[in-house]
Amino acid sequence: MIFQKVLLTSIIVFTLICSAAYSYAAEKIQAATWTPANHFVSKSLYTYWAERVNAYSQGDLDVSVDLGSAMLTPRGAMAALSIGIVDVAFHTGQYTPSELNVSAAVEELAMLHTDPFIMIAAIADFDLNHPMMREQWHRTKVIYGGPYITSPYILLCNKEIATLERIAGKKIRLPGRAPGAWAAETGAVSVSMSSNEMYSALDKGAIDCTTAIPVDLLNRKLFEVAKHLTDLPITIFWAGYGWAYNPDFWKRLTEKQRRALFNAQADAIAHFMVNGIIKGDKDAAIRLKANGVVFHEPDAALMASLDDFKDKQKKSAETIAKEKFGIKNPQGLYADFDKTVAKWTDLLRDAPREDEAAFAAILKKEIYDKIDLSQYGTD
Repeated sequence: MIFQKVLLTSIIVFTLICSAAYSYAAEKIQAATWTPANHFVSKSLYTYWAERVNAYSQGDLDVSVDLGSAMLTPRGAMAALSIGIVDVAFHTGQYTPSELNVSAAVEELAMLHTDPFIMIAAIADFDLNHPMMREQWHRTKVIYGGPYITSPYILLCNKEIATLERIAGKKIRLPGRAPGAWAAETGAVSVSMSSNEMYSALDKGAIDCTTAIPVDLLNRKLFEVAKHLTDLPITIFWAGYGWAYNPDFWKRLTEKQRRALFNAQADAIAHFMVNGIIKGDKDAAIRLKANGVVFHEPDAALMASLDDFKDKQKKSAETIAKEKFGIKNPQGLYADFDKTVAKWTDLLRDAPREDEAAFAAILKKEIYDKIDLSQYGTD
């Protein structure tokens, strides 16, 4: 009898333990990027972010990241996310300008900015809070989480092209409409293709040059097929998002779980900027030279062509935003964006550029902590 009671008690305790374990099983999260595993977005935004999510959630969330995923294409990443093929994904807005028309309109100003440290914070703030941005995310059926950004794109060619005379007639892979318009003014030909296609296109002569940031030129081993780099700061780039969430997945989460995701994003943005961009570009320049890449300075005429284009771009952007992207009041949109940039220029004026913790703390205090996660993304 005593044995039976002990056995019965053991069974009950075991059942309760199993039941508790089942009740508190971690929420599985499938994240994915189409960028390869060694890409700065994959390493600094997704791999690092997943580690921080797991730490913040204390086992309540379990992130699995598929880097260079076959589930996503550069053009189809947003659609795949909206229908739930993955829970979290990265998307580059240049592939879907009509769907992300507000983002595309704001991206028209990208050539006017050169400091990614300030701009990534300004974009996070603007994209999370501005009514037109929120309406855009709602319309495209994704829950916006946070941004990515690049440092200035520079020119990598299969021969020395550092003068205005030499760039004429060259086929160049460029990011977005405005850089392509600048190229057309120089007599060059803008070519649109996925960044995953750059190596093959340079190798086969389909393009003469590409543009990217130094760390991406290194990680994609483009130095194997192009040996001439011209330090011409054409544009930074940010359209799209670093993270967005599937709406059904987001609604399943508790407020505490959503906070863990957003806290991890702030940490990952800071890590991305310090290690993926600031330190990454410095290291990449050294290693590119070690791999035989010759660095050139643009001549005065080539630099002047870029500066002249930027001087005209603000006015041109208003026309493009209205006529191409259907923005009824582009002046108002751009005024709001300029205010956000000015706000972050002031906030980060004295911020240490290589202190991840300090930058993450500012992002949380000024942006993410102010988002009401009991309501955000639930309508």
